[in-house]
Amino acid sequence: MNNQLASLRELQKKKYEAHKRKEKEKIYSEILLGYSKDKISNVIDNEYIEKIQRFIRKYRLSDKECSNIEYLFDCNPCDIIKNRSNGQVHGYHYLTWEKHFDIRGYSDIKTDDSLNLQNIQRINKLIKQKTKFKYQKMNNFKDYNCIYNGNYSKCWEFTDMFNILEDRGMQKISVPQSLFTEMLSYEPDVYALEIVTNDSVNINKSYCMFNDFPLQDADEENILTLPIGTYQQLKISPNHNDFKMRVIKPVIGQRIKLKCFINSDEIFEDIKNQLTIELTKHKIISLNQIIAVESDVNHSIIPFLVTECIPSNIINITNIDLEIDFDQCFDFENPVESLFMYFNT
Repeated sequence: MNNQLASLRELQKKKYEAHKRKEKEKIYSEILLGYSKDKISNVIDNEYIEKIQRFIRKYRLSDKECSNIEYLFDCNPCDIIKNRSNGQVHGYHYLTWEKHFDIRGYSDIKTDDSLNLQNIQRINKLIKQKTKFKYQKMNNFKDYNCIYNGNYSKCWEFTDMFNILEDRGMQKISVPQSLFTEMLSYEPDVYALEIVTNDSVNINKSYCMFNDFPLQDADEENILTLPIGTYQQLKISPNHNDFKMRVIKPVIGQRIKLKCFINSDEIFEDIKNQLTIELTKHKIISLNQIIAVESDVNHSIIPFLVTECIPSNIINITNIDLEIDFDQCFDFENPVESLFMYFNT
């Protein structure tokens, strides 16, 4: 009786396996177009599809938790690029990867071990897909010592706020003769200086125009003077002195969005006209830059924060019809006090 039951179960198992195989042959024939029945049988017998699935589940990174998750709590998950090193998966913001590649070369951030070509191509492709900083790099980063032309101790002062209003948010730098000459050797166009801190942690970027003339002393060790807006964009204090700079060629801008520091409807009669007059003085505009515009009502200088640039976070705005949109204003009444609160928050 037991032998008969075992035989029936074995027969039932074979029928079920035959049924599942036919189903699998049908599915594979629809997927593996052009494969003969013999080739499909070979794929099934050797479990090629199952082996590929196990490989992908083991090595794909999208569903793996990062070992350094405690450092990523303020990052958007979509901005994180993961990499496996020494059996562990670490993730970093795509701008951290980009900055690390620019400064350290194509190596792992955690171990500094060289990455293989496949990983380099994968990470660079993801950076290109995610980044909103689109421009042409004209040279490599170089180290510069920089200072702020003001009196800074432990916090920003009201006098610093007057500086940014007087300069109208124009960010210009006088550079050494060698860098100025290199810029002049390029095809006639609009170029900018990209400025970053000398580390891979701070992913913020600042952009400045070239001053009309270089520094008188051509020595590369000259200490450059940075405008106050650079420190604000990089979210650092003037106590920071080590920077890296390179020349970039921004893309043509299409649209910007501005956030007024003053919450009032009586500052301007024709705000678009005043902005157009002011922006003609600028060649470039970048994300988180502060520009200042003269009121056509009482001639006070009103600051605006650039909250969006399209199609890139740094754009060339010369000789174009730039579209301007507005964010909800900050809840301040005095332009100097508003800047003071913003810089010291």
